[in-house]
Amino acid sequence: MLFNGKTFNLKGLKGSFNLSSKTGKRSVEVKIKTAQGENFSILHIFRVSNKEIETVNTGSTTASFKASAKDKNGILWFGGDGGGIIFRSDDGNTVNKVIKLAECLPTKTLPDNTFITDIALDSSNRVHLIFYGSEYEDKVLKRIVAGDAAFNGSKGNINCEDISLLVDYDLTTEGWKGEDGYPFRDAENNRVAFTRALPADNGSIWLLGSDGGVANFSDSREEKYTPVFRRSDSSLASNTVPTATTDTKGNVWFGTVLGVNKYDVNSGKFSLFTYIPDRKFDPAKLDTLEEYFNAIASLIQGNKNLSSGLGDINFKETFGTDLVKEDFIWSSATDNSGRLWFGTLGGGIRVFGNGKERKDMHLTKQNGLISNIILSIAVDGDNNIWIGTEQGVSKIKVQSAKCKVQNFSELDGLGSGPVWDITADDKGNVCFATQSGIFKYTGN
Repeated sequence: MLFNGKTFNLKGLKGSFNLSSKTGKRSVEVKIKTAQGENFSILHIFRVSNKEIETVNTGSTTASFKASAKDKNGILWFGGDGGGIIFRSDDGNTVNKVIKLAECLPTKTLPDNTFITDIALDSSNRVHLIFYGSEYEDKVLKRIVAGDAAFNGSKGNINCEDISLLVDYDLTTEGWKGEDGYPFRDAENNRVAFTRALPADNGSIWLLGSDGGVANFSDSREEKYTPVFRRSDSSLASNTVPTATTDTKGNVWFGTVLGVNKYDVNSGKFSLFTYIPDRKFDPAKLDTLEEYFNAIASLIQGNKNLSSGLGDINFKETFGTDLVKEDFIWSSATDNSGRLWFGTLGGGIRVFGNGKERKDMHLTKQNGLISNIILSIAVDGDNNIWIGTEQGVSKIKVQSAKCKVQNFSELDGLGSGPVWDITADDKGNVCFATQSGIFKYTGN
């Protein structure tokens, strides 16, 4: 131990003290006497929790969850790994396994590592399961499979006969095995997967490509994919679009690797909001940037150390001037007041109101957030903003444009590892889909 420029070996320390039941940040003065008779004090700062978060029993001790959603009937849906296992909760307390996607799509022979990356509810209350899996042979990638499988969320008992495969991505070393007309392609015209979705009008959904742009999809139309936006033939800033949210006017705000892109549904025009206005960027390096961002996404999906990928890269030398982590958008949500919240990979939270960025509401660890790597965002019935990170959860309460932040971690009962998704139920509870299971904040 190093203290006041001196090194001490502390052995056999013993002691205890009593605390009141008051929770929050606390401190205690620890008095130490050395073998040489020297006395000094250390101020020990710690936090006392009343365990506001509890574990939800899923019947599985190994399941990892990356997606959750609430349908129009208040039912909670959770998507896990292990072949794409789906769980359902009618009351917010009991969670039951419903189906395993790999068993429901036997002709697809989904890999064992297939997992649900997102769950989206369309206007008809159909539950869209966005899935992704991969196969390796001798550590060599042989196959990537992804898609959208949907069912009617209003039906009481769901079984495999209710599942429809709507979008089929299946790329192998032997060639393309997926559907004709699949829209997402990269700069080299290779088909690439999508991993997220956003509900849209008339039963359609927006599919968000990992490196192929965005597409509005509806299986009830003759042209299932329309419109399709790529940076090569539209004003979409980047083909890498990890998230999107809708404002109160129905406009779609896409979170990209180069900032926030607003799509005006009436005019069809795009607007780009970068953290640094009039940012300079070398377009010739955009492919390199998207490759870098997708490598970060692979770290995220693989539960790897995110900080290592977001570390000491020199953005100016690698990609051009003025590129900042505040433009690496990964998550988003719209609150009950119409504000738009965007989570970044390393730059904290950006907030928009009335079509303009609220720099005064930009939040980072310096403002109390538990981490600057924002993996998920949700809004509860009281308009509190819940932030999921690789370190735990932050709850943000907005009061007169001022944000009060409260953090939760393993000390409060939350499991270890990243918080991939968050969903608030109709009873005031907030559920967290995490690497180590499902957890619930009750507020009690």
